[in-house]
Amino acid sequence: MMFFAILATTFVIGGAVFDCGRDPTQCQADSICNMDTGHCICDNATTHTGRDCSIVIADIGQFPCSNTTCENAGICSGDGTNSSCYCTEDFTGVLCEIPRYQLDCSSGTNMTLSIVPEGDFANGAIFIEGHQGDENCDFTQASPGDPYSLTVAHIGSGCADADYNELQDTYTRRVVILNNRDQVTRRDELVMAVCGDNILTKQASTITVAVLNQGLRDKDLGNVPIDSDISFNMTLDGNVINGELSLGDDVTVEVSLTTQGSQKYQAFRLEECSATNNLPDTSSDYRSANFIENSCHVPALASVTLQPMTLNSTTGSVTFVFDAFKFSKGDNLLIRCRIKMCEAAVNCGPRDCALTGDATGLGRRRRNADTEKVLGRVLSITDPLHARTERKWNTVPDKCDVSTEIIGVIIGLSILIFFLLAICTTLLIRALFGSRKHMQMDHFSQSPKAHLPQFNFQGRC
Repeated sequence: MMFFAILATTFVIGGAVFDCGRDPTQCQADSICNMDTGHCICDNATTHTGRDCSIVIADIGQFPCSNTTCENAGICSGDGTNSSCYCTEDFTGVLCEIPRYQLDCSSGTNMTLSIVPEGDFANGAIFIEGHQGDENCDFTQASPGDPYSLTVAHIGSGCADADYNELQDTYTRRVVILNNRDQVTRRDELVMAVCGDNILTKQASTITVAVLNQGLRDKDLGNVPIDSDISFNMTLDGNVINGELSLGDDVTVEVSLTTQGSQKYQAFRLEECSATNNLPDTSSDYRSANFIENSCHVPALASVTLQPMTLNSTTGSVTFVFDAFKFSKGDNLLIRCRIKMCEAAVNCGPRDCALTGDATGLGRRRRNADTEKVLGRVLSITDPLHARTERKWNTVPDKCDVSTEIIGVIIGLSILIFFLLAICTTLLIRALFGSRKHMQMDHFSQSPKAHLPQFNFQGRC
């Protein structure tokens, strides 16, 4: 059996690579999570290091590390009594001896792929792309703590046939790793397993998000005209979203009173904001999760919430920011907020939230009867998990992938060279024979000249 590891290019989790963006509590020694890179920022950089800041610099290489051999570039730390190995992202195990990605193509007719996820993977899922929930295509553990693995035939497996490259004689499958089986985020992972050249390629996931111009929605989510009292917008880099987004783009949800609304109400408050896959709630594929409940952020979508609710004191708008994501079922993402409109500002006062400790739900002024509005927009999600970047870890050189056009040019040049060689050979042979004939003629022409004095030409004259 041959095992091949994978080199990370983007720090993504949901699979085998560390990313504190999934769970900031992974950051140790009072460090904080850099949500862009997924690595921890070590506040005590002079004393701690490592992607989670858990390595005590003073302990590196200390006793009893002399009795411990960490494999695959693992770092040994010793406290005088015990030692431990801190592994690179691509390996795990007591001595860092286990690759997080293992690919076996030895049978020739199927592949066996094993993956060891990083961190808490209790709610995660690994499956052949397009076959989530199919028990024949889902990766499973033999027992808790074991790798997630699957053996699948190249042809006729029930998980669709592997992609075959006739020129390279390779079979390729795409495997999706979700940290949360119901959500797809930029921190999830797409693995391409290739049998033939024995290549394992990991790619950062990307999706395309486009807005369906359906306007705002009422409580029953029927299409209605844009609300005249309150503005509900989603923007990217300050621009209203009207095109494509990549997975992980920072989407800002902004709610504010319109000019007309400010003449009726003194304040508003976001009571609840949710995300669903826009399927009927009676469907078995329906998925939903809340950003906000009772005017407070909740953990359900904390991994994609980049900025909690904030008040712009100048405009009176309330905003929060999240990473573009999708649910694993369905291609649409509906963002919907329930908003309380208050005649008196005191009725929309901020609430203290245990999760953030911050008061939220602030709004703006003027008057009328209190009421509720439910507004939302639909994001259409296409090309899920389309690769953004990729790197390969090759232990066997790739075969040369030569196009038909290049092969034709090579053959044409070969024929031309052959004819040129034939012409040159013919000319050389003719030159050699011509030279020999000339030498023979020279011999006969010089011979009479050599004997001219012996002829009696003068006597004849």
